[in-house]
Amino acid sequence: MKNHSLKGSILYIIKSHKKTNAIKAKELREKLGCDGRIIRTLIHELRVEDNIPICSGNDGYFYPDDISEARHSVNRLRSSARELFDAAEGIEKAFEKDNQLSIV
Repeated sequence: MKNHSLKGSILYIIKSHKKTNAIKAKELREKLGCDGRIIRTLIHELRVEDNIPICSGNDGYFYPDDISEARHSVNRLRSSARELFDAAEGIEKAFEKDNQLSIV
């Protein structure tokens, strides 16, 4: 399956799942028969390039019913991004502490 049609399939499947019946990444992999990295990349493209509001939570991916669900997902993503940034800074500080050059 080519990426363009795979993207369409991902969108079609996710649009049929709401917050109450979100679809897990494992289920998407099984339905589509492809690697999870490809699915994550295509979901990222749908969100970033196509501005499709694909939400996610502990229960999986879903299409929001309203702005409140979308905002909750946005807040989760931003929180994760901050945590990743903090982790990267912690690693850099370990090198600075030993008088080594910064990674960046």
